Amino acid sequence: MDKMRDALKEDDSSLVVYGCSVHMLNRLGQDITSSSVMKHVMEIQKYFRNHQKPNAWITECPDTVKPQFSTETRSKSQLAYIETFIKKRSSYMNIVHEHEDDFDKQIARKIQDIRIYRNAQDLATQLRPIAVALDKAQSDSHSIADPCHMWLSLQQLLEAHCYVVKKCCKQALTIEHLVAYKLHPRYQGGHLTQKQMEDVCEYFITKDTTFVVSMNPTTWWKAVETCDVPYDFVEMALQLVSPPASSASNERICSSFAGSTLRHGIG
Repeated sequence: MDKMRDALKEDDSSLVVYGCSVHMLNRLGQDITSSSVMKHVMEIQKYFRNHQKPNAWITECPDTVKPQFSTETRSKSQLAYIETFIKKRSSYMNIVHEHEDDFDKQIARKIQDIRIYRNAQDLATQLRPIAVALDKAQSDSHSIADPCHMWLSLQQLLEAHCYVVKKCCKQALTIEHLVAYKLHPRYQGGHLTQKQMEDVCEYFITKDTTFVVSMNPTTWWKAVETCDVPYDFVEMALQLVSPPASSASNERICSSFAGSTLRHGIG
């Protein structure tokens, strides 16, 4: 995929080429999911699914939740899988207690093992921020600035997996993501590192942005007035960017009347 994007960029440098944020977030979820925790949970879930009596017992329990099984292509599948086990563990415990003689001893020990349960809870806590990011990344109203904010936020939320998150972040974010994040009025590049800010500045240097440098801020905000921006906010901005920095202009006006009777009358 990286080679294909590079080839497209070579053919047309004006193209904004990037990967799918949902795909990358799902990969991150897979990477931080502990295989040992998933192995134990999977054995328990499959035991209830594949054996007739345990399947009937769990179906009879109130608030029965059908076991979820993780897939590589399904968003949030790791979290759904773990949360199903966490929610149903109390029912599993009751079934083991009521049908001890008919229940597999090894599976019973795994269900009763508090370490497996605690590890599953910890894993669910780590996967939830990714699940939230996945939901947002699939929104039609989001631009490439939004997943950039998500990835930078995940680096702070998942410090225990900082290496894996940074690796995925590096693959997911292009310079266009960083620039869009800097230009977004809500984010304004808030979580960018010093190196990323330098890359954004270098990107601007390569572009013709002289019109921004030369544009009067009052002209800018009057143009914004025609957009979907609250009138009161534009008025506040104009009020703040319009006043002069000093009284020099007023003094020059007064000086122009230096030879007039009116000027001498002012004192």
